[in-house]
Amino acid sequence: WARLNPWTVASETPTSVTLTISSASPSCTSGRPDDGHWPANSTCPFSVTLSLTVTLTSTGSLDYSLKISNDLDTTAPYQCLLHNYFQFDFSKDQIEGLENYKCIDTQPRGSEGTGMSYFTQSPDPITLDGEVDRIFHPPQDKPSVLVKLISSSKTCTISCSAKSGFGSIPVSAVVWNPYISKAKGMGDFDDEGYKNMVCIEPGIIDGHRVLKGKEEVVIEQVIEIE
Repeated sequence: WARLNPWTVASETPTSVTLTISSASPSCTSGRPDDGHWPANSTCPFSVTLSLTVTLTSTGSLDYSLKISNDLDTTAPYQCLLHNYFQFDFSKDQIEGLENYKCIDTQPRGSEGTGMSYFTQSPDPITLDGEVDRIFHPPQDKPSVLVKLISSSKTCTISCSAKSGFGSIPVSAVVWNPYISKAKGMGDFDDEGYKNMVCIEPGIIDGHRVLKGKEEVVIEQVIEIE
């Protein structure tokens, strides 16, 4: 719902901005027919406030802090992903940092082309050779995620961690590229755009987690160019 409803600028400085949104707003609706917790185009049965601060630091990194707050004493389910779109040469750039993650590949593969596949990511860098929509869940000893996009001229590093008052929360990641047919099917996406991008989405998606009453979760992300 947070990506389908307008946010409010709460504060801003020359180097940072804070945006907020509340599911309790009368104008805030799910808008999605497949949301099992929230009927489409209806008001939310929970009261959750999101606060996102984005800062450009003196060293040139982009720092993100997303706070998810349960405003009520009752529990509220949640999932979240930070949708980052990066310049990426489809033909030769590589992705590193997800070795030993449990991967769910949602795209049909092989001659039969049916179903999803499950595997542990190898130490080899990830390259793209078609439509990609993979979910990576971390091993037990790696609650935070650090992904590197490697090109011939630079390395982009995306690091992300999450915590609540009860301790750290494992961060998963999604790797996505629409490839040819889906790129052509999206009205707001260039037909050839898939050749020059990849989406790296860190977040909390290992099942629908639950915020306890008045609980807060903070997700922090840093993007740097080396």
